Amino acid sequence: MGQSEAIVAEIKRSAEELLRWVKEHPNCTLRDLEERIQEWKNQAGVQLLEASVAMQGTGRWAEGACVCGGQWVFQGYRERRVMTSQGVIRLKRAYFTCPRCGRGFSPLDQEKGIEGGWSERGLEQVLWIAQAVSSYREAEEALQRLAGQSVPRSTIHRLVERYGGRLAEGRRKEAEGLWERGVRGEEIPAPREGPKKEMGISLDGVMVWVDGGWHEVKVGSCFEFGPGKDGEVEVRPIGYWAGYGEVEVFRRTMWGYAYHRGLGLEGKAVVIGDGASWIDGFAEVYCPKGVRVVDWYHAVEHLWALGREAFGEEAAKSVENVKQKLWEGRIEQVIRDCEEVLGRKSGWREGVVRTAEYFRERREQMDYPAFRKAGYPIGSGTVESACKGISWRCKGRGQRWKAQGLVAILALRSAGMGGEAEWNRAWKEIGLAA
Repeated sequence: MGQSEAIVAEIKRSAEELLRWVKEHPNCTLRDLEERIQEWKNQAGVQLLEASVAMQGTGRWAEGACVCGGQWVFQGYRERRVMTSQGVIRLKRAYFTCPRCGRGFSPLDQEKGIEGGWSERGLEQVLWIAQAVSSYREAEEALQRLAGQSVPRSTIHRLVERYGGRLAEGRRKEAEGLWERGVRGEEIPAPREGPKKEMGISLDGVMVWVDGGWHEVKVGSCFEFGPGKDGEVEVRPIGYWAGYGEVEVFRRTMWGYAYHRGLGLEGKAVVIGDGASWIDGFAEVYCPKGVRVVDWYHAVEHLWALGREAFGEEAAKSVENVKQKLWEGRIEQVIRDCEEVLGRKSGWREGVVRTAEYFRERREQMDYPAFRKAGYPIGSGTVESACKGISWRCKGRGQRWKAQGLVAILALRSAGMGGEAEWNRAWKEIGLAA
């Protein structure tokens, strides 16, 4: 009997054994059947995958020279345990070493995409689940329940730091290289997705406990927009990026990400934020030909903060009156109204005392009638949603982060929030950065 026939015979035997069990337990529940069949699928998957790889050989003969210049020497065959999406399989591989530097090499690992004892698909499955659930404990349980993979949370954490960190560092380096080449006037690759006719970038931040205190994680969203129903502006998110650390590193990496999503070199985009200085800095440097908009809801919240402290429960009438003026573009009147209220007393809270100044400094970013006429969005809903997604993953009960781990999970979470195409793009980048 050949190897392929032996595989079929073994799977047939185990299937018949399963069916005998079913026949012997006529009163079992559907749950019992599901669990038995899932167990059979897991075992059969491992057997089939292991035998399939064995049928394809132990790996080609090592060709060429080691990176150090030495020649590969065949050392025999070695067995390796590999974690896959089906479970752990055992592989027999041809193994070579370099006498000059002592490096070991198995061509089969390279042929099959095996790295660090993981198959590509098995590793991807772990990383996707790690970013999609709210903790490493849940990731451990989800992998066991849904995929039959027994992976300790400490291992999941280590893999996230390694490969999520690889994604973050790869995008940082790519953005840095693109920018420096552009500054020198050199030709740079065209945006992978081509330039977008109408593109927006929305920026915000969310506080996360990291390195012993609460610090801000910067979050960005790229989106397209156009006319929607009933005269509304329709917004379609196309991707996210979140980072922790130096603000300029985030801004440049965010620019590099937006560049390939359609921003291009000219930086023509509608940039929406809450008016924070780091957001203004991004717009000034990376979107010099763009339009800056203070998110409508953030602007209105400033009016409500002043109104609540000044009038308490009676604030609604006053705030709605000034809010209407803001909507109509009467920004100078809004500033005067705020100054009039602030002049009635002293001792305002720190954030409230600067309300008039907040509107005065950002008056050009609050020309809402002109923005609506031009068809620009004035809300930051896409990045607000992203911030919620980041908070859900990074601000769970008892979660305390170190910078390295946070940067890594943010990179993976950003890709996961963007959907299948965005995740596949990020996964390809992780591989290219190896």
